[in-house]
Amino acid sequence: MCKVCVLTATRAEYGLLRWLMEDIRADSALELQLVVTGAHLSPLFGETWREIEADGFHIDARLEILPKSSASPSDLTRSAGKCLNLLADSFAELSPDLLVVLGDRYELLPVCTAALLLDIPVAHISGGDVTEGAIDDAIRHAVTKLSSLHLVSSEEAQRRVLQMGEEPERVFLCGGPGLDNLRRLPQLTRSELAASLGLNVDNDWALLTWHPETRISLAENMDVLRNILDVLGQWGKKGGLEVVATYANADLGGKEINEHLEQAAAESPWLKVCSSLGQLRYVNMLRQVRFMLGNSSSAIFETPTLGLPAINIGERQKGRRLTPNIIQCGRSREALADAVNKIQSQKFPEARQIPCPYGDGRFSEKALAAIKTGLGWGRKKLLTKRFVDLPPLP
Repeated sequence: MCKVCVLTATRAEYGLLRWLMEDIRADSALELQLVVTGAHLSPLFGETWREIEADGFHIDARLEILPKSSASPSDLTRSAGKCLNLLADSFAELSPDLLVVLGDRYELLPVCTAALLLDIPVAHISGGDVTEGAIDDAIRHAVTKLSSLHLVSSEEAQRRVLQMGEEPERVFLCGGPGLDNLRRLPQLTRSELAASLGLNVDNDWALLTWHPETRISLAENMDVLRNILDVLGQWGKKGGLEVVATYANADLGGKEINEHLEQAAAESPWLKVCSSLGQLRYVNMLRQVRFMLGNSSSAIFETPTLGLPAINIGERQKGRRLTPNIIQCGRSREALADAVNKIQSQKFPEARQIPCPYGDGRFSEKALAAIKTGLGWGRKKLLTKRFVDLPPLP
């Protein structure tokens, strides 16, 4: 039996990994191992490890790496060092045959470095994507070169990974993992959601997630958040709109954003703040809200399938493909007001039949098949990569 270790550090990341974890656990030829770290274990970000256990998963290792209060760049650097140190013991004890990681979080650099030094092959989900407005971009591409298998979301991402010299047989087009939630999670009624979140079933709802943009200052991030709340408040104070805001992630400034949201919600009846909606409520909110806004990758990957209007603010997701249901918006109050007014005035159609470039909601099935293919090669072949050169210049 092959041991497949999955690592998760944030609620959003777990939501994308959950169905693959389920399918690994259900496969008689595989043993699922689970390492939980980062924001999952922090009270500042909702201690979302509890959601993982509530879904019935056993956590094999917990690595507490985040500082207890506000973080600086030096603090996050020390967190990365601590993560690398703790993984030396955890990976030695678990001895996985394959490590599965997702995305572009800063924790992945020490995680994949530890795997490299310990001869543990890595399967990387969502390599080849582009987010030029965040340090995540560089991290994601670095993880690609540290990985043995690539489970990519789109044909564009597939081409980029191949352009980085990876062997074609190692690159598997699996689609976006978030779409599995739309297909596999049960549907809640609007009344059930309203009761769960304290919302008025007759109002319009909006979903807000504002993560720190790591290429601008904390002060600028806070200015954007104030602009967002000011514009939404013009609609909310008139009645008819309620906004559900989810916590920012653990990037620099995330704690300050969350504190400001909580303070604003205490003074604004139209604003509700949740440290984590959980995947069931989150996915069903996507089905019920009038629109979503912020800078979450969820707006890029999941709203096209639903034809849900989305406002993508700033440059955190810069470089990603934007489907016609997404309004790209600047950070100024004027730009935000124009975007919200476009949705409010019905000048922006909901476009319910948008072709989705990120697959058919069967990521976990394709990813599991890719993982089993790689494991069938054996550890030596998985770890021994050949760099594929581009054709010679004319």
